[in-house]
Amino acid sequence: MTFAAAYSSETRKWSDIVSIEEPNAIETTGHSAVVGNKVYFPCEETDSLVEYDKAGQKLSVIALAEEEDDDLPWLDLMGVEDGMLLLATMMNFRLCLWSMEAGPSKTAVWVRRRVIELEPLLPATALIRMWVVGFAEGVGVIFLNTKAGLYTVELSSGRSKKVHGGTSFREVRPYMSFYTRGTD
Repeated sequence: MTFAAAYSSETRKWSDIVSIEEPNAIETTGHSAVVGNKVYFPCEETDSLVEYDKAGQKLSVIALAEEEDDDLPWLDLMGVEDGMLLLATMMNFRLCLWSMEAGPSKTAVWVRRRVIELEPLLPATALIRMWVVGFAEGVGVIFLNTKAGLYTVELSSGRSKKVHGGTSFREVRPYMSFYTRGTD
């Protein structure tokens, strides 16, 4: 089974523990995302997400693609943009961004929001082997590990920049701010 609970720094108490039948469903090294009162984690062994609804005290699994949906490729959980859950994938020198929207009868539907052509942005050596390794929420920057090094792609402008010459990045988690408590 997989268990979840939330700690409140205001009340200094833990919520009730909720569970689902899938064993070890949450991938502990993957990205997570918070949208409103819901927290999303990639599943350990399936092409799914675990959703923890803090307000409703519910834990559930959401499939990223239906078995018959061959058009929807493997998606990587990136984070939140414009208040929506954002996923990304690479398809033929393109960075495809997907979001979850409410479909008919309020079921989750994955919609391709945007496609960024990478061929004019990256050198030919980077296009040979590349994959998404991170996302900087709030500034809309995706990190791509390539055979030619680590690159960023800005979602707003579509510009790219080489930020490191290494090629062995599995995951990038940028820090956007720090808080240091006062000593008074």
